[in-house]
Amino acid sequence: MQKTFDFQILNQIRGGFCVYIIFHNVTVNLYHLDIVPFPVKAIASLGQEVVVGFFLMSGFLIFFSLERKYFSFKKFLLKRFQRIYIPFLISLLVSLVIGYFTGSLSKLFTWKDLIGNLLLLQDFGSVKPGTWFYPFLGNLPLWSLSYQWWFYLLVYPLYRCLPRQKYRIYLVLIFSSIAYLIYVIFPNQICLILTYFILEWLGIELGSIYAMERRLTLKNTQHCLIAILGMVVLTGLPIFGIPEIQLGYYPFLIWRHFSIALFLLCFSIFAFMVNWNNWVKNLLIPFNKIYPISYALYVLHYPILVQWGLRNFSAMERIPWEDLVLSLLILIGLSYLVEIQIPKLIKHLLSMELI
Repeated sequence: MQKTFDFQILNQIRGGFCVYIIFHNVTVNLYHLDIVPFPVKAIASLGQEVVVGFFLMSGFLIFFSLERKYFSFKKFLLKRFQRIYIPFLISLLVSLVIGYFTGSLSKLFTWKDLIGNLLLLQDFGSVKPGTWFYPFLGNLPLWSLSYQWWFYLLVYPLYRCLPRQKYRIYLVLIFSSIAYLIYVIFPNQICLILTYFILEWLGIELGSIYAMERRLTLKNTQHCLIAILGMVVLTGLPIFGIPEIQLGYYPFLIWRHFSIALFLLCFSIFAFMVNWNNWVKNLLIPFNKIYPISYALYVLHYPILVQWGLRNFSAMERIPWEDLVLSLLILIGLSYLVEIQIPKLIKHLLSMELI
């Protein structure tokens, strides 16, 4: 039984998830080649499921910020803005530069998508109906940022307003269920984001349970399990109305996301029950150096590694390892600047203004 929780483990997992996302996106862009064996394709096929894991972890960590007595909405929002939006803007600039040099800028650029991305309303529209804007210049990983940003805007007021009871999760379940039912009838981006909001809230609930009881068990998380199971059932219903199931497309895709959320929740509970600190922490040591720059790696890796690093690659050529290695070094260096040095500079400039 786990009495204490080392939050370093979540940071390590976040670093590991980021490495997997990079592996996923590079591998996906080599799928059409015989050099990528089927087992590798299968291992690399869970990119969106890993993003679901990000949502759950985000909620768990955000809970401890929300619990700070003097943590105002303004302070919460400013911190999230600095954390999310500034690296995001830099990723847009990087995409513009790379698009210009690769010749894709004139083909992919639209003012509509730029404005939609600046409003953080972009999504991976080719696999689900009702999305309004595509990720800027084809930087596909940006799809999840719109969800995360609007989750942050919703979490604070709801956490302050909803009653602090163990049945609170069912209010959020009703909220997300209604959003999904509306989405099925009238596909739209807002209802899609609200459908997934329960994933962030599940993390909030797990954080609340852990803070009170210092452990997670099947008993004290039963309402969370029931809620996510309810979403699995609900999102599975439209599947019976389609003539052909496509694993990566709506409606199966959304059911897949909530099914993996149920699996991850069960796995997390099991990990707590067997005291995972003792056997996971050392295994994840290699990711200690990655998690401090993991968000920048996430928003920057696709244009730098895929759109630039594989720019001269075709089915008749070998993998351009030299370009990929150089792109990887640039990616790491730029990520370090974006997540470590630029925040320090901003903090320094703000302190100077205060003086």
